[in-house]
Amino acid sequence: MANHESEQFCPTCKQSNTTVPRVSESAVASMRQYLDSNKTVSPQQASEVAQLLKDTEKDIEDYSAEIARLETKIRSICNEVDFLQHYVEPWGRSILSPIRKLPLEVLHLIFVFCGLGGNTVNFPECASFMMRQPAWAVSSTCVKWRGVALSCKHLWSSIFVGSIWYAAQIGDYMVRVNHAVNRCFRQSHPHPLTLGFEVSRADTADIMLQNADRWQSVTIVLNATTIPSSTPELPVLEKLEIDLRIDKVIRGLQAFTRAPKLRELTLVSGQLQDPLEPFPWSQLTHLNLGYFTGPIFAALRVCESLMALSICASHDHGPVPPSGLPMDGSGVQLLKLQKLDISLAGNPSTASFHSLKLIFTSLTLPSLNELAIISDSMSPFAGSWTPDQFGAFIHRSQCNISSLRLDGMPFSEHEVLDIFTVLPSIQNLTIKDSKLEWNEGRRLHRTATTTLIKGLDVFRPFETRGTEVLLPNLERLEL
Repeated sequence: MANHESEQFCPTCKQSNTTVPRVSESAVASMRQYLDSNKTVSPQQASEVAQLLKDTEKDIEDYSAEIARLETKIRSICNEVDFLQHYVEPWGRSILSPIRKLPLEVLHLIFVFCGLGGNTVNFPECASFMMRQPAWAVSSTCVKWRGVALSCKHLWSSIFVGSIWYAAQIGDYMVRVNHAVNRCFRQSHPHPLTLGFEVSRADTADIMLQNADRWQSVTIVLNATTIPSSTPELPVLEKLEIDLRIDKVIRGLQAFTRAPKLRELTLVSGQLQDPLEPFPWSQLTHLNLGYFTGPIFAALRVCESLMALSICASHDHGPVPPSGLPMDGSGVQLLKLQKLDISLAGNPSTASFHSLKLIFTSLTLPSLNELAIISDSMSPFAGSWTPDQFGAFIHRSQCNISSLRLDGMPFSEHEVLDIFTVLPSIQNLTIKDSKLEWNEGRRLHRTATTTLIKGLDVFRPFETRGTEVLLPNLERLEL
């Protein structure tokens, strides 16, 4: 009953099949006949069945060995396919990719723009987070990119250190922060730095102060009441932003007195200390005030070089108006100011002063040519227009405003027409209505009405416009 065939070959690959079956199909058929019969098997038949069982056991052993051999072969082939798919094929495509044809100078320029977003040191529980930061991502791509990345100072010069969220990991986290920040400092040296950090721990400030002579643009989040007073000389500092998270008064601005190139100051929150601290106010060309309170006018009086001013006036922030106006009532004159942005929030009727009235009665801006009045999206302005104060402001300043932006303001058509009457010099006009229908219990006006647009007569050439056109010099309209 055993099957002793000659060497067999695989019908697919034509290779030798080392497993030769001992149990034939005829032997299996004979066994089925014995099972279906009620007769007692003879001694000869019993001997054949016993031999068949021995052959079956040997075949099972041979097949198991063959299966193991084939599984090993399959694993080897799968590993080979995986290697080809994940390594050889990408390598080949990388070698033929167009980016390899870029000169190193162009690749360096791409990395410069890549680094503008900055490298954030954060999320201590996620080690892969750092590998997604621009400097780490491009420097770990390939040998060529790494060489260019290590020579690109801009790529490493923007650093933002996040908050320490988990007290249990502070020690380990600070080690990582030190390592990452110090590496950025080394790789970017001597390029100027763009920094953002939170002053809640002395060691964080100490890390940043190590390269204070390279600070160019700095954002400081204050969780302490005072800015560190040990700030050394800041020879290249141009932009400073301060965000106060505790207390209401910003203290320690005198730490930046030795910054001869400082031109832009942004106070996201918090009010200035009264009296004003020593600070290079006269150097500032751009000033952004997140709070319209405290000695604002005292600061403006000494900002003699100011060219752009942004004021965020919320009528929900305290009942006391800004201070610092001259006692003689002459107001504040800024001879070089060209751009004024006013962001308004809240309802002036619930406060002790009207921000627009105070600004227009207190400032004289003879060089002003860009004016923007914007309603806050979270707490929309619910006050009224101040035509008398605005008209007096324009007459007093004798300025020619060429660009006007009204964004989300609840002005009626007639109020806007009054503004156009006072400002015939407008060349660029932007009007955006509020998305709200109601605010503070009253229905909001639609500023950009059909009648108003028709009155602008902007769809006719200059030479064919009539004398009754509201804005004869208008060149650009955005709605």
